[in-house]
Amino acid sequence: MIQSDTPWVSNLVLVQKKDGGLRPCIDFRKLNEITVPDHFPLPRLETIMEKIGNCHYYSSLDLSSGYLQIPLTEEASRKCGLITEEGVFQMTHLPFGLRNATAAFSRTMSHVLSGVENVLTYVDDILIYTKSPEFSAHLETLRSVFERFRLFNLKLSPKKCKFATSSMEFLGYTVSGNGFIPSLSRIEVIKNIPAPKTLKQVRRIVGMASFYRKHILGFATIVEPLTSLNKKNKIFEWGPKQEQAFQKIKELLAKEPILTFPDYKMPFHIFTDASTVGHGAALMQKRDDKFHAIAYASRSLSQNERKWPPVQIELGAIIYALRTFRPYIYLSEVELHSDHRPLIYLQSKSQQHPQLARWLIEIQNYNIKIVHIEGKKNTLADALSRSHESNPLTNTPELEDIIEFPVCLSLNICDRIVLDPIINSLTIRTRDGPQTVDLVFEQTNDAETSPIIKFLTDGTLPDLDEEAQKDFVAKTQNLVISSDILYFYPPESLPRIYVPASLRSLIFDSFHISILGGGHMNLRKTIHKCSRRYYWPKMYSDILIWTKQCLVCQLRHNPIPLYKAEMRSVPANTLFARIGLDIAGPLPLTEMGNRHILNIICWFTKYVIAIPVPNTKSQTIAYALFKNVYLKFGGCTEILTDNATTFTSEFFKSFCSLLYINKTYSTPYHSQGNSVTERSFRTFHNILAKYINPKEPNFDEFLDAATFCYNTSVHETTKETPFFLVFGRDPIFSIDQIMDTTISTLPQHTDLSDFKTRLVLSLRKAWISAAEATKQAQDKSKTQYDKHSRSQIIAIGDRVLLRNYTGKPGTSQKFHLPWKGLFRVIDADDIHATIISCTSPQSKPQRVHLNQIKKFIGPEITTPALTTPEIPSEESEALKQSQAVELDEVIGYNHESPENSNQNMNKSQDPQNPTGINPDTEIRNTHQYNLRSKRQ
Repeated sequence: MIQSDTPWVSNLVLVQKKDGGLRPCIDFRKLNEITVPDHFPLPRLETIMEKIGNCHYYSSLDLSSGYLQIPLTEEASRKCGLITEEGVFQMTHLPFGLRNATAAFSRTMSHVLSGVENVLTYVDDILIYTKSPEFSAHLETLRSVFERFRLFNLKLSPKKCKFATSSMEFLGYTVSGNGFIPSLSRIEVIKNIPAPKTLKQVRRIVGMASFYRKHILGFATIVEPLTSLNKKNKIFEWGPKQEQAFQKIKELLAKEPILTFPDYKMPFHIFTDASTVGHGAALMQKRDDKFHAIAYASRSLSQNERKWPPVQIELGAIIYALRTFRPYIYLSEVELHSDHRPLIYLQSKSQQHPQLARWLIEIQNYNIKIVHIEGKKNTLADALSRSHESNPLTNTPELEDIIEFPVCLSLNICDRIVLDPIINSLTIRTRDGPQTVDLVFEQTNDAETSPIIKFLTDGTLPDLDEEAQKDFVAKTQNLVISSDILYFYPPESLPRIYVPASLRSLIFDSFHISILGGGHMNLRKTIHKCSRRYYWPKMYSDILIWTKQCLVCQLRHNPIPLYKAEMRSVPANTLFARIGLDIAGPLPLTEMGNRHILNIICWFTKYVIAIPVPNTKSQTIAYALFKNVYLKFGGCTEILTDNATTFTSEFFKSFCSLLYINKTYSTPYHSQGNSVTERSFRTFHNILAKYINPKEPNFDEFLDAATFCYNTSVHETTKETPFFLVFGRDPIFSIDQIMDTTISTLPQHTDLSDFKTRLVLSLRKAWISAAEATKQAQDKSKTQYDKHSRSQIIAIGDRVLLRNYTGKPGTSQKFHLPWKGLFRVIDADDIHATIISCTSPQSKPQRVHLNQIKKFIGPEITTPALTTPEIPSEESEALKQSQAVELDEVIGYNHESPENSNQNMNKSQDPQNPTGINPDTEIRNTHQYNLRSKRQ
């Protein structure tokens, strides 16, 4: 460094190095905040390990103060100033702490060693490897590297260099010809760490161990008790599960787990399994009749994913494994080992849930064979996902066809649903034969209904405090058990089945989604169907939420958006500063070879220029614009067009950039964004159409005349003619030449200076008047428009539906879905939003007006949840009011809301009979359910 007077100064700090020495660093945080990052790519760790595997010799090189051997430019040096007691200095070579120091050093080393084979650089770590057993080959590579260093005057640190070893520590791993294992020095650090006492210490330990997660079988599920401590609003509590997971990690790392390098000439074997905790996978190859691990992978499931049915979780584990191991297995033969038999069945089934179908299509991209193995023999895969205790994934035979394929847009798993009048079981008749739901089993094993059944059966109260037990008894007032089934049996009504949580979505699907009784009816009708024979607490709230979240209903209903953004006026007070462009055609070919009309309008004066053109190529349009506007009226600052390819091409953008013109576009399917252009050209085209001979439509012969007629007519907005606002005078018409009196009264100007002054004053007055008239017209239109506007708040990250203007070709307009989606908002302002398809993230983003979208209501997964989501208190009160209004409109409806039921339950009870029902009364389930008579 050298002394300097640079104003760019930072403080000096000292950082301890691995060998105990001190490294001087500069606190460049303020400079880094305004530095544009240099995203120089670094190689992936998996790529590095695969490249340096199966080698005989390794050598590692380390530069002596490598960063300080890279010179800085004069401009960069001035910015790297530091202040000391001795004065101000500036660095002349690359210092530590700069935002782009690592990228600059990596790019330099890549340039220095480019073209030298068997050399790998990772920032300042340089590794030389040789697969050949000949030592001379390794020496030849070393010689080439040293020659490059001499050429670029780079110096090594001898005490940090290692030469010609059979194993080498590199990037935290010990690499050899047999494979690679975690570095022993780093493992010792993890082994000696005491149990954490704070959440910050837990995160540090999990982060350190995660660096070696690919060496640990089922890592995600092992550390799940530790990562669960990070959940929001969770109190930090170090218990036995956390201690067991902590010790398990240290134990597995202490075993020095080795991973071998892949052999692409041999087939790969993937073992997968899943539980309600996470996905796990192992990539292996069979050598000498033994499986050798190449890589492990695991991940924890999100809260939503844990609600998936077993077949979806199992298939999700396979997709996760294929995507993780894709660099290894793509174009290679793969055997997939799984203990979930339905996965094999899925490949031959024609009807699938949409997500499962997409996953199965993705599997077809691989040369893969699924092999089923018995669960008892799949000990490896079970360890992947069940290293920690979790609930096993099993589909009961009764629920296999129900939960295997969750709710989709069309309930295609059921051909027919028959509700047995006896009501002892719910029968589902499918293509594969009848399946039944054991209602007694589901109620008995449900967390909500099982305590109620125990209480009503033998009087056993749940283990609650005294106040909670009173509330529990009160809630059972209108509940009764008959034929081992729990019913809701309020006075003056018929008994209804108390539906357990696992079957509530099935009831909703049957009466809302299914074509065999649903029909996607509104809330009131869906509530009426569901509540005739079934009951559960907060039924109204659940069905209200699920109905709002139904994607099909949102796509079909409300073709006219409920929200309209406020109108925004665009000012234009300068001659030809902002112009609008539009192309009309194709029209019948004229004798002069023209098929289109290029319409140009000045937004301020409303002056129109119409140019006949033979085609709509960008070069043709740009030349016509340059010749008829730029060379006659001068340059403009902004051009507004639609999104035609003519105007969005790179050539037209370059043309505008060359003339320093700002190019803007109107929103597709929103003509109001270019209203001046659209409205003026409609009037102009009407004039032209009245003069063209339909039998000989040579429109280019009348184009200039029609333009003259338009420009010499008073405009409704400016209250003046466009001709006068541009030229400062009225034209002399042919009739004026016929009438001598008109010609003689024209003013005569002998003094050019006087004429110029009068012309300028006249134009200025006319322009001010036109600007005021335009402003008044805009304000009037805005006031009228905003009366019916109702803005909706669209934020980045929201999911929305887009107005579908075109429909699907070949379909009737009667069945047209007015909305399409889903889309995700990635940018938004007051009147526009940029959206991207949720199903095709690689698709091109679209810029749309807020009037063309509406918010999608629903969770990330469109299937209804099986439990009632938490409803804010303000929404709960609104639900009560709307529920009372809606249910009062249903004739013969006697479904009570949970709030009303609670009030009834608080009434006086018989201590000997808390249910209030005669125990000798037998509830007979006959065809009276089809009647709407009340109990006498």
